[in-house]
Amino acid sequence: MRLLCSFFIVIASAVVSAQATTPVLSDTDREVLRVALNHVVGLHRNLPADSLRLLDSTSVMCSEPRVRHCVDRRHLDDMNSSIAKEVRESSDGINYSDLRAALESRNVRSWRLGDLSTPVTGVSEADVRRVPIGQLDKEYPGISYFLGVTAPGYSSDGRSALVYVQGFCSFDCGWGDIIVLEHKAGGWVVPIAISWVR
Repeated sequence: MRLLCSFFIVIASAVVSAQATTPVLSDTDREVLRVALNHVVGLHRNLPADSLRLLDSTSVMCSEPRVRHCVDRRHLDDMNSSIAKEVRESSDGINYSDLRAALESRNVRSWRLGDLSTPVTGVSEADVRRVPIGQLDKEYPGISYFLGVTAPGYSSDGRSALVYVQGFCSFDCGWGDIIVLEHKAGGWVVPIAISWVR
């Protein structure tokens, strides 16, 4: 009996330790992501929320030519001039270069999303990763796109944030949105969003 109790204590300690090493987003992070995701769902009105699934952890930065499971820096690079122009034209003094650097440094590892309270249902990123890309429509019938998000990158004063949201389908298709958010008196708002589609 004593051996069995010791075994359960060791297992319970390992589970708690594993959970402690997996970073969890803050309440502010989740609020920023909630606003960004609601904005994205509004941008892509042709895709009903019930045809989308949100991966349960954030996407990390990568330099590989693939659409799903990581944020290809080249997509961000391709949109740099467009987003920089939009930011320059805004009157709120947002520094896009600093936001981009904060986004990249924050997303070298994945973060658990937790409950975002969005209209998009969550799905295990690990489960989706196990399915070959051409088989996603068979494993998840009726789902048009899987959404991945980054953890927000923040300005040094914490008043602006940058989030990248990408959607990928069962085949070689996808889209992405760079979302710039600002914290105003009523909460977080989206003054700038730039998209790409493949």
